[in-house]
Amino acid sequence: MRLDQRLSQALMISRSDAKRLIRSGQVTIDGAICTKTATQVNDEQAVFYHDTPAPVVKEQYFILHKPAGYVCSHVDDGYPTALSLIEQSAKKLHFAGRLDADTTGLVLLSSDGQWCHRVSSPNSEKQKHYHVTLAEPLSTQHIEELEQGVLLRGETQPTAPCKIELIEDFQCNIALSEGKYHQVRRMFAAIGNHVTALHRFQIGQIQLAALLEGQYRPLSQEEIDQF
Repeated sequence: MRLDQRLSQALMISRSDAKRLIRSGQVTIDGAICTKTATQVNDEQAVFYHDTPAPVVKEQYFILHKPAGYVCSHVDDGYPTALSLIEQSAKKLHFAGRLDADTTGLVLLSSDGQWCHRVSSPNSEKQKHYHVTLAEPLSTQHIEELEQGVLLRGETQPTAPCKIELIEDFQCNIALSEGKYHQVRRMFAAIGNHVTALHRFQIGQIQLAALLEGQYRPLSQEEIDQF
């Protein structure tokens, strides 16, 4: 790990502030002053800013069951942020894929920005599973159209193939690997239907299972390693 990265994480300061402290000669590695911000340090080396230690801060990974009325944003945009539901935020957490305020269910968060990018990237090919409640009944013809791909408003290419499981006339599960803006809602709008409730319950092999609304837990190493 770079020295400026470790100092930034340990002291919870910006990378630019960490670089400034290092260049000013206020940081030591194993007792020796170091002024090179890109110096590589391992977990066993003692890094100090004056008398303040800068220990290795492990990355954090969480799964959250987001209730309705919360946004996946660091900024309060008329709704409380879902981050307020996470008590263990020693490091700044990022959302790995977002849900809008009206959508409930599985949200992944981590302090590891690169991991979050891999989760949310369309290239991950990990399927996202949603339970959908509709205003109008879903016909076999509409299921076929959606599974083959539909053209969303404002797009030039149809959506990638997806899989739909009809539960009853007004409810279905949909699994897709893309992540376009409000994609599920827009897909059903493209066939003349309206989503009245949307719930994400699985990403890849990570599932909400028995996690209740508002609850969260750390991800297992096996879950983390999927991405």
